[in-house]
Amino acid sequence: MYYAKSLLGSKDYYSAGYQFENFVRWFPYSKDAQEALFQAAYCKYLESPKHSLDQTLTKESLKQFQSYIDKYPSSERVLDAKKYMKVLRNKIITKDYETAYNYYKTGKYQSAQFALKTFLNEYPESEYREQALYYIIIAGYKFAENSISDKRKERFELVVNDYQKFLAFYPESTKLDELKKINELCIKELNK
Repeated sequence: MYYAKSLLGSKDYYSAGYQFENFVRWFPYSKDAQEALFQAAYCKYLESPKHSLDQTLTKESLKQFQSYIDKYPSSERVLDAKKYMKVLRNKIITKDYETAYNYYKTGKYQSAQFALKTFLNEYPESEYREQALYYIIIAGYKFAENSISDKRKERFELVVNDYQKFLAFYPESTKLDELKKINELCIKELNK
């Protein structure tokens, strides 16, 4: 345990985390096992990269904090664990949103729609909800516009439905004027 703490103190988080994990594995009934479990998760938290990079360590840290909370629910460290978990979850949410949005940026509109809808199903209360719904409509319109004639009607109808959802959730949105024009274009196409 002292060696792990010294590694943590020297900011070698990867090695410290490894040593804390080993301590928990080797001495699960020690009075220091609780602290070691928390520190193992915290070391991974400190090693967790920015959201644009691979989030494996982030997910491992989340799992370890959850394991800590499950094992020691009355610990005074539970509030800290929850605070760190919120930061970690936000990284993952941001990464997943940007991954979905990148389909839109690269002109893969059908994939963008699918990825953004999947994102909303996974994170319905996300801070990116309005943006995701907005890009679903824009991507849907561009996809429908470039579709073969047999598929255009069905795809424009989907855009109109997505617009209605957006309108219901965000009636005061600053993006509404732009989306209203797109909705009108879709209705015009449907009336042809």
